[in-house]
Amino acid sequence: MLRDAQLRDAHRTLTSPGLLSGRCPGVQAQFDKLFFWDPDEHEALPAEPPMPDDDADPDPYRHDIGTIMVKQREGPEKEEPTLPWVMKHLKPLKAAGPYGDRYEHYKVMPQGLVHDLAQMALSGRLSEGARFQWQCGVLHAGDKQRRTAEGYTAARPIVVGSALRRIVGRIPCAQLKFEFAKIFAEVWALGSAIPAGIEIAYRTVTLATDAMIELADDAEDLPVPLQTDFSDGFNNARRAHMLRTCRQHFPSLLRYLYACYDTVGYL
Repeated sequence: MLRDAQLRDAHRTLTSPGLLSGRCPGVQAQFDKLFFWDPDEHEALPAEPPMPDDDADPDPYRHDIGTIMVKQREGPEKEEPTLPWVMKHLKPLKAAGPYGDRYEHYKVMPQGLVHDLAQMALSGRLSEGARFQWQCGVLHAGDKQRRTAEGYTAARPIVVGSALRRIVGRIPCAQLKFEFAKIFAEVWALGSAIPAGIEIAYRTVTLATDAMIELADDAEDLPVPLQTDFSDGFNNARRAHMLRTCRQHFPSLLRYLYACYDTVGYL
């Protein structure tokens, strides 16, 4: 990575906690518990709306690849096709998908083909075999640097999907970012859907803490840092609720979400 000038990724690799072996009994025990699936214990998914007979027919549940407005250094915003903009801004040398696929493979393919594959996915028109591949992922175990109650090294599940799925997921994010921001703002999701939002949120907290320290007259007035994590969002996420919410707020993404989540993916 250093040779290819990927300095940030190289620094993260050298200084951040590493990955655990998936063959470790502790990791396997944690993931068996985390990913255990009993369909009888979960709510059945709502039925997907009927597909139009012809792909050319209007479909409110299909997301069409269009254009986005891009800020310029000078002058007004410029309208650009979404997919070329997404492809241009993909980070190089990112993790390979379950079939060894990387962004670079799709950059050298005919872009008309990439566009059609992406539109098929966003329209929910993937074949059974393609949908199975779409829902596959490579499962890694990140080191949380703490112990579980059972004494295992705590493992963080990191799933890497196919490169094309990661590309396609960026398309509606680029086209609907303002609509996403509006929804997040309504539920006070601090730092979400705004440029450098998480950095702004972090900096706001650190500045507030520094100000409190300066104003403190004695030790009793010093701020006490508190990190809260009331529940694990991964374990509590429910696909049925997600699909209903999507149909309510972002119906054009419904077919794509069914293509991604209508069954249990293979890891």
